[in-house]
Amino acid sequence: MPAGDQRRGRVYAGLGLFFGLCALLLSSGGIAAASSEAADVYLAALQARAKAQHLADSPYWHRLLHYQPDWLGPGVTSTVVSPWFFSSLRGRHDPAAELRATLRAFFTPEPRAPRNEPAQCLWAARYAWLDSRLHFDPRRLPRQDCQALTQWLQALNVASVAVVFPTAYLNSPASMFGHTFLRLDAHGQDRSQRLLAYAVNYAADTNERNGVLFAIKGIFGGYAGRYGLYPYYDKVKQYARIENRDLWSYRLNFSPEEIHRLLLHLWELKGADQPYFFFTRNCSRELLTLLGVARPQLHLAERFDFYTIPSDTLRALSAQPGLISKVSYRPSRRTELVNDYRQLSAPARRVARELASGRLDPQAPALQELSDRARARALQVAYVLAQYRFVAGELSRSQGVPRARRILLARSQIPLTAPVFRPPPRPAVAPDAGHGTARIAVGLEAEQGREDLFLRLRPAYHDLLDPPGGYQAGAQINFLDVGLAYRPDQGVRFRDAKLIDIVSISPRTELFSPISWQVATGVRRAPAAPLFGAHPGHVGYYLQGGPGLAYGRLNKLVGYGFLLGSLDANPGLTNSLRAGAGLCLGVLSYPRAHWSLLAELGGLGYAATANRYYLWGRLGLQWQLARNHGLRLRLAHEATQQGGWNRLSLGYQFYF
Repeated sequence: MPAGDQRRGRVYAGLGLFFGLCALLLSSGGIAAASSEAADVYLAALQARAKAQHLADSPYWHRLLHYQPDWLGPGVTSTVVSPWFFSSLRGRHDPAAELRATLRAFFTPEPRAPRNEPAQCLWAARYAWLDSRLHFDPRRLPRQDCQALTQWLQALNVASVAVVFPTAYLNSPASMFGHTFLRLDAHGQDRSQRLLAYAVNYAADTNERNGVLFAIKGIFGGYAGRYGLYPYYDKVKQYARIENRDLWSYRLNFSPEEIHRLLLHLWELKGADQPYFFFTRNCSRELLTLLGVARPQLHLAERFDFYTIPSDTLRALSAQPGLISKVSYRPSRRTELVNDYRQLSAPARRVARELASGRLDPQAPALQELSDRARARALQVAYVLAQYRFVAGELSRSQGVPRARRILLARSQIPLTAPVFRPPPRPAVAPDAGHGTARIAVGLEAEQGREDLFLRLRPAYHDLLDPPGGYQAGAQINFLDVGLAYRPDQGVRFRDAKLIDIVSISPRTELFSPISWQVATGVRRAPAAPLFGAHPGHVGYYLQGGPGLAYGRLNKLVGYGFLLGSLDANPGLTNSLRAGAGLCLGVLSYPRAHWSLLAELGGLGYAATANRYYLWGRLGLQWQLARNHGLRLRLAHEATQQGGWNRLSLGYQFYF
């Protein structure tokens, strides 16, 4: 071919390529425009179908977005405050606008904050539910690749879900009523591998160590609440090993589909903030909300709008037919230690105590006087006791670690694979089977020839005369306990309101030396003049409490004594203020099944008042007729310098 023809051929080929590329670009722009137009058409169709089905008004959509009715007005507001949780700027208050914006967001593959995921992945539970109602066409709304979510679900490999209840812990305001969280058990895990599960916990996001400040801020919503995922063994360590709280687990009879819905919503809530309120929007209330997403037929969270107590949520779950498939009990380290120690002989107990305290060396001849089995048991108890005291801060690291290591080394030299201890017995009454935390008491009271009808209302929680089954032994928490009285010639009168009334009776033993304590505060009406030297009828503030010691066996017989400080601020008093100090001695006993007895003697001394002292003797006796019904008898004698008198009351207690 001549050179000129070759050059013309290359020119024509280049021009053809150029015009072909231009055509392709023009064509792709047209395709993109057409595709965008088609997406808009399909989006409009989906939004119209959602409106026709009233999906924005669906209770399930409101659960997914955590909408709650506004206190004032007909609207709703989501409890979630994180802006990224919503697609619409009005989404926190407008379910319809949020639904429309969410559908629009599903068409966009761009990653969104805070996890750099497309909307379909970030809001996986919403996508799944809307897909189930609107039946998305994958050709017109392509499914995005949610690789992070898929890997997360595969790593968890959840086979079953359980609600876990660590019992009450009076030394922490956040846990004085107990706590609840979820445990996610994986496929193939048996009981021996349960510690490898994961735990879902909802709690206030804070490092606050001041219990009073935490309680105040927690009551008024001063913290953000957030879900977290943790290894279950970390929670067992925290509750059963450090705080020494028994754990109860309630396995839920959830299907794979229900578990999947729960996990998708948990993924949505990852990092989302909600105001944490100690009594209302707490761990148990949010847990019920999460379970309601998993099983739409559950309507439990709506029952707890005013306050939520963990044991009440357990009762609500247990009342659902077929929801709980199994209840299990895990004793705390302290419970196990006390149980094992009681199985030792008297010489072995002494050896165990002295080993743990460092007064006896593990290689001392005194140990050789014991049999191999008794020596192994004593060394094991000593090792656990030394560990317990180290964790409790009673031993420094330089003391506790070497001591525990020497004890463990001595134990390893005994050719006995495992000293046999009987496991701690499971408590006869599980937390969900105890009496209801709210109580109404009505009855008749006689004093100095006058009779009153009385009524007491207590929303929470438990006192020492209430039946102990299902509650922490020796612990009393009365919250917002209000007393009223009626007499025909005076009508209904306010008596008192106990804002908080806490008693912790912790017996001292050979192993432990706890300090008991009590505190009570609220408002009360000054009684008759001879008692306090006050004008009756005035209402004032009071605060009383102090430390104490107790000895005996809880749920059997315990004797206790408290040092007391007392303060009254009442306009009916001389100078409107009175401060005193004193003590009280008492006995708490559960002599027979369904019976509770509390007897107490005490006195307070005052300075610069007309009445220099106040003495009292009280006896309380309760007979539990049934789980939530009881009769309570109270006898009291009270005296001041002005004289003394008796009081008798008989009341019916109804728990709910």
